[in-house]
Amino acid sequence: MLTAARAAAVRAGVSRGDAAGTARGRAPATLARTMEHDDNERVFRELVERAFCRGDTTVFDELVSADLLDHEAGSPARSAGRDSMRWVAGLLRTAFPDLRVTVEDIVTVGDRTWARVRYRGTNSGQFMDSAPTGRYAEWDGVSICRYAGGRLVEHWGVVDRLSGLQQLGLAGRPGAH
Repeated sequence: MLTAARAAAVRAGVSRGDAAGTARGRAPATLARTMEHDDNERVFRELVERAFCRGDTTVFDELVSADLLDHEAGSPARSAGRDSMRWVAGLLRTAFPDLRVTVEDIVTVGDRTWARVRYRGTNSGQFMDSAPTGRYAEWDGVSICRYAGGRLVEHWGVVDRLSGLQQLGLAGRPGAH
């Protein structure tokens, strides 16, 4: 039977020997991995804050690999390279100048982070082919990111675009005629 403490150690990647070593005062063998996990989470949060909340797209040059593989579902920018993320951030910041993105949940395991984020803003700028609606909207997204050498190298994302478009009056609601 797996105890709660052992289950937590397994999730954290700590072997039985590491857990015992830590209990005797030795540094765990996973210390470097833990620091890498913290760094990966920091990179994700910094990308969200600087690029999407502040509009500082220079952060992509600092923290995203030039040959990023971006697999975001349904994104018109779905392509290779950090410019795909730069394009999405620019599109959202133009359409929602007051955009706020909050990290609601984040988990880091190995070289990947999983994060659930919430987007909030007022559509006071052009959005794709649509004129500003002046409406406020909130929608959610989930990202899975892979890192190497302190940089984001691969991204998978799913964003609830339909909910946001419905709140803006740019898409019909189910059952509406």
